[in-house]
Amino acid sequence: MIDKSKLIELPEAKGTPFIRQIVNLLNQHEIELQGLRQELEALKSKSARQSRQAGSATKTSVLKAAFQVKVDPELEELIPTFLENRKKEIIMIQANLKKKDFSAIALQGHNLKGVGDTFGFEVIADKGRQIEREAQKKNDRQIQHHLHELAEYLEQVNILT
Repeated sequence: MIDKSKLIELPEAKGTPFIRQIVNLLNQHEIELQGLRQELEALKSKSARQSRQAGSATKTSVLKAAFQVKVDPELEELIPTFLENRKKEIIMIQANLKKKDFSAIALQGHNLKGVGDTFGFEVIADKGRQIEREAQKKNDRQIQHHLHELAEYLEQVNILT
């Protein structure tokens, strides 16, 4: 679609043939530029769609891998209790979030980081780091976001021995 407002209008009676020729060339150039802009926007949209689709597939496979944890056979019998305690910890952090007790939340995030690393649950450790960092910033929205992701993870994690 050509944006005619960008074209130069020259009444027929105005200007010399040379001026009219220049105006026509400028208008043709503007029309070509508009066409190129439209093509560029179409390519950007297509590229963004393909990138999102590829990113979604990659993200899905990464998440699937992250939801599988190989644990030391010696720790295997402790894992159900370990995971249940993490669920309780989420509830405690949410209670502290309601009270705006960010120092307690930072400590709980730090503890999540430690136990996650100890038991080989990288996602739990990572969420603990993020919760601790956001508590130091007093960013309750991000803390809630990380708690939600952690709760989803705890519901979906598969233990491999």
